Amino acid sequence: PAFITMFKRMLGSSPRGYMRGARDNGEAMRRTQPRLEAPAP
Repeated sequence: PAFITMFKRMLGSSPRGYMRGARDNGEAMRRTQPRLEAPAP
């Protein structure tokens, strides 16, 4: 979905940054919007 695209744009093409950002932002997304489930990378 859209937030995945945001992650990619924000983090760029760095696999390490992507994993860190996806995990951190995923937790934040879950806390902010628990009804949305972030797909596992």
